[in-house]
Amino acid sequence: MTKVKVVGVKALEAEQAGQKEEAIAILEEEQYVPPPIIESSIPKISGQTMRDNWDFEVLNGNLIPRNYLKINEIKIRGVVRAMKEATNIPGIKAINRAKISGTRR
Repeated sequence: MTKVKVVGVKALEAEQAGQKEEAIAILEEEQYVPPPIIESSIPKISGQTMRDNWDFEVLNGNLIPRNYLKINEIKIRGVVRAMKEATNIPGIKAINRAKISGTRR
């Protein structure tokens, strides 16, 4: 017997015993009715399976440990090429690696 039916029976018994106010109070009392349990099933399809696909999202970049961070070499190289020996990036040393170039004749 579910809780709703039990409450209805108790209210009916109280009313038949001449306790009309108590029967009304029982019916007006807030009751918890659990949600129905619905079993769902995913049909099996031949040749298809489910597999885990873990990924991530960054919540706060300031909390990520250094060993998980990648240096932006493209951005640093752009600054070094523009500023040459005047480059002032902490932890970076600008180096001039001369290359030999020529033209074909």
